[in-house]
Amino acid sequence: MEFITLYTPPEHTAPMEELRRLVAPSYPDLMSRSNKMFWQRKAGVVKAHMLLLAHLERLGPEVPAQLQADLKFVRSKSLLLLEEMLKLATIPRTQAGTGWMTPSLACVEMMQCIAQAVPTSVRKPGGKADSLAPLLQLPGINQGHIKNLRKRKINTLADLQALPDSQRAIELQWAGMGMAGIEGVNMFLSAMPRLLVTVRCEVEGEDEIMVTDPVHCRVRVLVSRPSHMTEGYQLRGSAVQAYTPNNPVPRDESWYIFLTEPSTNSILAWTKANLMEAERQGIEHPEAFKSSNAAASNGDVKANTANGESAPSSKAVTASNDAANGDAADDPEVVGQEVDLVFAAPKAATYNLNLVVMSNCWIGADETLQLRLRVAPLTRAAAEGRELLNSKAARQRVDDSEGDEDDSSGDGSTSGSGSDEDEDYDSEETGEEESEAASDSSDSSGSSGSPPEQD
Repeated sequence: MEFITLYTPPEHTAPMEELRRLVAPSYPDLMSRSNKMFWQRKAGVVKAHMLLLAHLERLGPEVPAQLQADLKFVRSKSLLLLEEMLKLATIPRTQAGTGWMTPSLACVEMMQCIAQAVPTSVRKPGGKADSLAPLLQLPGINQGHIKNLRKRKINTLADLQALPDSQRAIELQWAGMGMAGIEGVNMFLSAMPRLLVTVRCEVEGEDEIMVTDPVHCRVRVLVSRPSHMTEGYQLRGSAVQAYTPNNPVPRDESWYIFLTEPSTNSILAWTKANLMEAERQGIEHPEAFKSSNAAASNGDVKANTANGESAPSSKAVTASNDAANGDAADDPEVVGQEVDLVFAAPKAATYNLNLVVMSNCWIGADETLQLRLRVAPLTRAAAEGRELLNSKAARQRVDDSEGDEDDSSGDGSTSGSGSDEDEDYDSEETGEEESEAASDSSDSSGSSGSPPEQD
């Protein structure tokens, strides 16, 4: 079923009017009866739209009882709709064969808002740093509480996370929250993930990236949560269930990884990933996050770059083995789950790219790394040189395989040296068993057809 076919019988007229009055204070212009563009749509679309707005404003419990089943339907199907919209946005359609960046990132931001029941109006467009939306996702908190917290110089979610539990409880209580609300906030913060990301772009077997080369963007990710430090904590299952106290529809935690070029509003490559292995390794290697904290406090955190260049980024994080040095990707001590994005190198130029890692359910857990990618022109000399190297490598592989075959055949001939009878095998030329042919030739040294002599 689609939203446009959502069943709307006549007896839903009164509940829908009640729903309109419920949502109108937050969206007065949209809910105005004079807004004919809104009300002249299909009844199922109007109902689904108002139910979604009510969910984003955390008014779900106040929705009329007759519409609660429809509210559950809208909550469960909105994520599927956004995933399909994301696929459409990333379809290569530009002249360079890339998808669109802005609508793709907006789809994931909308997924986050639906997961945590946060209105889209508080999000800053274009992936800019938010301070209000991450705080508003906390259970039991409202803008009045946030206003009071800012009086205590707690302006961001990171400020609240940095406080010890006892001090955080005091600040939240001063802001007007009860003990139940404070416990909900602490539980939410204990489950919120933190990412450590490194990235390296390269072409296998080549020292330089040239036009149309298949470029591998190797992303390494570690995931950590405060709950990992809890005594007896164990990671179970094949996926982490998202913690969404304001959305009762269960869903698995997923991550979207985009390699974007902001200057052209394009996406070079993207994927959806389950970072369960990154979480397991994050539990096994907590020291990676401690070293990252030390680097951040000293101002040493840099964005990772391709071909050894660096570009400053205030939000990028790296592992202790910095991929910008060019050795981290090959170091066996580098930890984290690897995700490989492959794309064709664009025309020769220097590109300032962003690697964006986004959650489908957490607001404020995303990471953006800046990297500079140099693409060299594929000259005739370079193409001939590569072709020569490739042919030499192919010949070397053939020689190695032939050497292996010779070794195996030698091993086979000596393995039967202790046997009384030689093993028969077919001749490559005649197909006859050579042992029989040899016997025939020795026996026929006399006249043709004469029997062998008897002892």
